[in-house]
Amino acid sequence: MELWGFLEQVFNNQKDKIESLEVIEIDSIPSEEDMSLEVNRWYRIRNVVSLYVDMEGSAQLTNERYVRTSAKMYQIFTGSLIKMLKQEEFGAHFIDIKGDGGFALWKERFGSVKALLAAVSFKTLVEKYLKKFVKDQITDWDISSKIGIAKGIILVKRVGERNAKDKKYNWAVWAGKPVNVSAKLSDMSEGDTVMVTDNVFQDFSNPKELYNYLILSCGCDGEGNYVGKKELWEPRPELESEFST
Repeated sequence: MELWGFLEQVFNNQKDKIESLEVIEIDSIPSEEDMSLEVNRWYRIRNVVSLYVDMEGSAQLTNERYVRTSAKMYQIFTGSLIKMLKQEEFGAHFIDIKGDGGFALWKERFGSVKALLAAVSFKTLVEKYLKKFVKDQITDWDISSKIGIAKGIILVKRVGERNAKDKKYNWAVWAGKPVNVSAKLSDMSEGDTVMVTDNVFQDFSNPKELYNYLILSCGCDGEGNYVGKKELWEPRPELESEFST
């Protein structure tokens, strides 16, 4: 088949599919097994929290001379991330790895809180264990994590095709601002920071008893002296229009 004929066939096939699709709203995040490839249905889910974690400076690992080193770095970073996100305390409803990082989704009353606790816990793991191990055992590169959290509406469907031998060439597509915005925020975060959208930040004091634990410091100076509590977060009003969800 000539190229123009092939392109027209691909276009017409997808055009026919979108004319018959439906969108239904659901209250929970479905598993990939629950999403049928053949049924032309997208799911719309409100108030989904997305945590996106990336390994800072990983472009340094693409040099072909350091293939084994790169593999070790990816393994320890993404392996630790998945292990943590699967713990019952954090209970992510969906986890996926993207390159040298990954994202997790929550759909529940305290999804923003769980995402933050997972983010801080993973940053602590990186700072306390991974940094030293990497420098001592793998490379002199200073490993670090970049994290963003966003909340909003997600559209999801399994898309793709099956071939003649019934091997699967399909996957779940998670479309919508939460995943995109959390990825962009993670790219902008640095050092010990976690960047979140305004609606996620608002969840940190709802109910108001959470305020003292998630918004304020403990009031100590690190040496056992009480110096008074202070707010741990700084607003970034210049980003409001770009990252609103």
